[in-house]
Amino acid sequence: MISKLVAWAEDRPRAIARMRRALGEYRVAGIKTTVPFFIWLLAQAEFVDATFHTTYLDEVLQARHGRPFVEPTPEVEEIAAIAAAVQAVLSPAPVGPQNGASSAACRGQWKSHARAEALRGM
Repeated sequence: MISKLVAWAEDRPRAIARMRRALGEYRVAGIKTTVPFFIWLLAQAEFVDATFHTTYLDEVLQARHGRPFVEPTPEVEEIAAIAAAVQAVLSPAPVGPQNGASSAACRGQWKSHARAEALRGM
C-alpha cells in the first residue's frame, strides 16, 4: 500500500465529493494504481445512492470483462504508438532459423545430430 485516503463530511454526498476531489489530485508516477478504479466507483449510482451490496463489485467486475476504468486519451494512444514503433526499430532481429524452418525443427535437427554423434562414440 502506498497511501490511504479517508474523507469525512457532514453527509454522504459531501464526503463523496471530497473523495472525488482528493482522488483527482493524486499524483503517483512509475506504477499502476487503483486510483482510476476508485474514481470510477465513486461515480456509480449504486455507490452514490448506497444501494450496493456485498457482491456488487464482483458482479460489476465480471460484467466489465477486464475493460479499463479509464479510457486512454488520444495523446496517450499516440505516445504508445510511437513507443511501439521505436521498440520495433531498436530491438534486435529475432534469433532463430533464417531459412524458413521453424525453431522447433531446428531444435529437432540439433537433437538428432547430437544423438548420432553420441552413438558414434560408443
